Amino acid sequence: MEDERARLVAAAAEQNLPLYISGDEEDSSSSEEDGLMFEDDDDDDDDDDALLRVVPQHPPPVAANSIANGLLPSNDLTMLLTPAERSWALELKQSILHPNNDNNDQHDVLDPLSSDFEYAQWAIITQGDRASALRRIAKMQAFYKNYKVDNTIAQAVYYIKALMEQQPGFILNLNVDLARQESINAFDCGKFNPDVAMGFSARSNAESASSSSLYGGGGVRDHWQICMCAIYYLKYSCQPSFAVIRNGFLELIDFGDVEWHNFSLEAQERLFGEMLGDYPMLERHLLAYNTGYIANVGFGLAKKILPKSMLDSIQLGCRVIENDESRNPTKRLCEFYLQPNLGTAQLNLLERAKILMAMRQHNEAIFRL
Repeated sequence: MEDERARLVAAAAEQNLPLYISGDEEDSSSSEEDGLMFEDDDDDDDDDDALLRVVPQHPPPVAANSIANGLLPSNDLTMLLTPAERSWALELKQSILHPNNDNNDQHDVLDPLSSDFEYAQWAIITQGDRASALRRIAKMQAFYKNYKVDNTIAQAVYYIKALMEQQPGFILNLNVDLARQESINAFDCGKFNPDVAMGFSARSNAESASSSSLYGGGGVRDHWQICMCAIYYLKYSCQPSFAVIRNGFLELIDFGDVEWHNFSLEAQERLFGEMLGDYPMLERHLLAYNTGYIANVGFGLAKKILPKSMLDSIQLGCRVIENDESRNPTKRLCEFYLQPNLGTAQLNLLERAKILMAMRQHNEAIFRL
């Protein structure tokens, strides 16, 4: 275990990654001078509780081993379960491993989960609702089979990189906030082209050969498979511990350039119907920035698709306030995340994905119920 920990720390120390570091919750409302503040764009609402987050305007470079040290201490409190969570996880494991002995739930025979970590993750998210957990696990296992997902670092990096190439500038951030033990994803939906995402293109012979183990071979590049699997890994990689899973996701989404050609109800239905609606995560806050008429109409149309927990987390009409406290309606999240440029920012995100995936795999390997 110590050798594994040393390996992770050494690998992380080679990178000097810009991290999303938030201020302490109790004094976040008084630290505007530190950088960028996210605020609800409701002129009638002066409630300080609407100030949800403060982040540096230019995220400082923090040694990546801070991530490893924060998530893999020698006495790791982030991997503790409550007695109730452990009991729920053990009951769920029993239901899947011995379905004929389960008199309370009638369900299809499911494949055993890959680790005790996964049973615990489902227990935390479903809060003891075993029927819901079994139903959602069945749908996720269908997703794994249909899209040939293997939860390896190599496949995660492959798909995230492929989505960056397919939709340049769409992925702004993936991270874990150590202070809050919270998952973070950020996107620029104005850079997403659903027609490209739901299309196909030819792959070169070299690409077909190098990616056959990831795609299952063939000469067609399925853009939707890239989209689905990359978004899956953006969630999966940002859940390396139980504390992070329990605290849920903060999602920052910029809609500044969204027009009708960026919006596809069909793409949303497929994304949530095939994977995201059943993926085991808690959506704590979904902050929608620079939302205009089309984005607001799109959210209205998507209400029938989105899970209630996600609908409850949405905050529309957010704007960026700079450190001089002047509103700038056109300020974009990409100006803060894609530094110093798109190419370098994307390389940093890929390295961070590798580190977070390695942390999750480490915790999965050593955890036992």
